[in-house]
Amino acid sequence: MTVRGVAGRVGLLFLLVLTTASCFGRPSRNAAAVAAARRITVEVENNHWSTVVIYAVINGQIIRLGEVDTGVTLDLLTPVGVDPSIVELRLRVDPIGRREVYQSGSLWVHGGTRVLLKVENDLRASTVRIA
Repeated sequence: MTVRGVAGRVGLLFLLVLTTASCFGRPSRNAAAVAAARRITVEVENNHWSTVVIYAVINGQIIRLGEVDTGVTLDLLTPVGVDPSIVELRLRVDPIGRREVYQSGSLWVHGGTRVLLKVENDLRASTVRIA
């Protein structure tokens, strides 16, 4: 195939640019839904008399998940940027205005896992389990 003239070459260049640009489109909404489904959910039941701040310690990195008021059960999610492959997860509970801190043992989880954390007044009695 030969392309003759400036108009033919410009047309061919335009077609090449359009074809290449279509390969680098935005990710579909379905991809975003799949990424959201691969997040780790932490259901926190706070029976402590203080509001608590919940942290996820994932492969040694501390990530703040959020606060849970006293007497409330709330779902917290790991950020989208956290690698959903198998990770070592520890949960850290830090009551606001208190010096005591609770940190769970290691849990090996992956994206889509649901973890249940029950925070008690005596933090040592708090429990963590995989649902």
